[in-house]
Amino acid sequence: MDNIKRELAIREQEIKSYVKFLTQLDITNSAIVSSLDDLLLTPSIRPKEENLVPDDIKKILKANLCLMLYNVTEGFIKQSILNVLDTINNTHTYSKLTDNMKIIWLERCVVWFEYKSDDFKSSGMSKKLFYAKLIDRLGDDLLSFITEEEKSDPRKFSERFGIPGNVDHTTFKKLADEYGIVLSDRSVFDKEDTLKTLREDRNKLAHGNISFNDFGHTLSVAELVELSNDVFEYLGKIANMFQTYLREEKYLNEATC
Repeated sequence: MDNIKRELAIREQEIKSYVKFLTQLDITNSAIVSSLDDLLLTPSIRPKEENLVPDDIKKILKANLCLMLYNVTEGFIKQSILNVLDTINNTHTYSKLTDNMKIIWLERCVVWFEYKSDDFKSSGMSKKLFYAKLIDRLGDDLLSFITEEEKSDPRKFSERFGIPGNVDHTTFKKLADEYGIVLSDRSVFDKEDTLKTLREDRNKLAHGNISFNDFGHTLSVAELVELSNDVFEYLGKIANMFQTYLREEKYLNEATC
């Protein structure tokens, strides 16, 4: 989880740099000069009209920030769940896991076992017999949750573990309940509407229901600064809860520890 938090910090700095650029553009007659030397040599000369940044471009850049923030959010949630699965992959037997993780394995992994198991392919058994033998061995076998192929293929991973292409706070609440992650910091619920609106706005833009120009017209830089801060505050708190879950091994059955 430390790697994910580091990546999140990098994404946050990228967004801050982008917002700073938007702030610098968000003035009347903002312009792009060809070089710093030109600006130093003629600081008082009015910029040429062709160098002025059109208002339409400013609006498009503002709208694009919503896509960037949504992509960070979706990527973070998917990587966090992948990190959980990778942590417990092939390290624990069925009896050692919580009921939540047992259900995930039974629902998400057993039905895929034929697809991923070389043992099945070489066993010559029927599927029913193979699964019967599998159940007999549950007390001894280390459970496989995810394959290397799925780790490197976001589409397969999302499909298999039921992570939708539209994420917001509702998605995280569902995943937290499914994996047994305690929402210890209740302040994340304060951002529920923010995440929902971000998802809806992203869909409008991504599906062409509104133009970037028209959407950006409704946004101020101050609002975008607040939105960016809210999103990263939310993701930071979610990251801390995932980290606690993994550090304290909350995926394990306390009775067997």
